[in-house]
Amino acid sequence: MMDTRPPVIKSQQVTTHTARRSGAANLHLQGASLKTIAGLGGWKDVHSLQLYLRASGLDSARLARNLDFFK
Repeated sequence: MMDTRPPVIKSQQVTTHTARRSGAANLHLQGASLKTIAGLGGWKDVHSLQLYLRASGLDSARLARNLDFFK
């Protein structure tokens, strides 16, 4: 059966929350300082950003990327 629904525009599915979290995680992975990321993302302080990044599973992803299973 043919799908007759209109195409989904992916950029319309991204929330501001997702964009903020992804931006922070990607900046952190690329080596940007926490102070810079906090300033760009509007976090009040570096500590709250650190909690946010930890909640995103970024630490787990960083550890997992070095495991043979994921290579």
